[in-house]
Amino acid sequence: MRIIGMDLAVTGAHKAVVMSEQGAYMSPVLSLRTEPEDLARLLKRAREGAPPDEPVSVVMESTGHAWLPVAAYLLERGVRVYVVNTQQVVDLRRFYQKHAKSDRIDARVLARLALVNREQLHALCPPSGEMLALQRVCKQVRWLTAQETALKNQIVALDRLVWLDGWHGVFPDAFSFAARWCRRHYYHPLRVLHTDPADMLQAWEADACPQSHEHAWPQALARLAVKVVSVYGDDGRYLDFDSLESESLSKQGFLEDIIVEIRRLRREVL
Repeated sequence: MRIIGMDLAVTGAHKAVVMSEQGAYMSPVLSLRTEPEDLARLLKRAREGAPPDEPVSVVMESTGHAWLPVAAYLLERGVRVYVVNTQQVVDLRRFYQKHAKSDRIDARVLARLALVNREQLHALCPPSGEMLALQRVCKQVRWLTAQETALKNQIVALDRLVWLDGWHGVFPDAFSFAARWCRRHYYHPLRVLHTDPADMLQAWEADACPQSHEHAWPQALARLAVKVVSVYGDDGRYLDFDSLESESLSKQGFLEDIIVEIRRLRREVL
């Protein structure tokens, strides 16, 4: 059996070395990229002087996503591929060498893993394209959900800054339809102060979804605006209400886009 130790790089050139089953190196450390021509040359070098049916194995680390196209190419050509975890390589490198990591050491260490730690190696069974797509969608949903939580926390903190903790008394659900509508139309305390609650209610009723029963907030928001202006004043010396209103609109817009995208992705996997 011929063994290839392959140290993958995310952006630069990969390093590889060919070793016999007896532990003798059959090549210097070779440099190659994820190109069909380079991979073909590596396999040709690995099979030089060997019987046509002699198996070839490759040992590599799971470096980013760099392993997948390399593994796919090799598996299609009958090569057995082993993807090892980083700790195995670190442990063996410490045994062989005490100085700093180098590509030359790693390529050789990876090849030797097939001899000294064979029982801990498991042949790669790569996921199908469909399974990989599902995994990536799940990762996207997790990431977007974290962004959703972060944005909600930021919006709630902004509400407390502008509206003195009173916003959540007016809107117990900080992300109800009414709360989101008011952020778009009546987040500026001075605008609320100079608008008749009846006019706010009329505008709300024109936009509200039919099943909404949130109609009590205009009077409460008007009373709260009086308190806010009495604390901060109306000259913008302490808070720039225009800027904070713009920030709130921006964050809420991002939040709504994220929620739509999460729902779309979840529909894809159900």
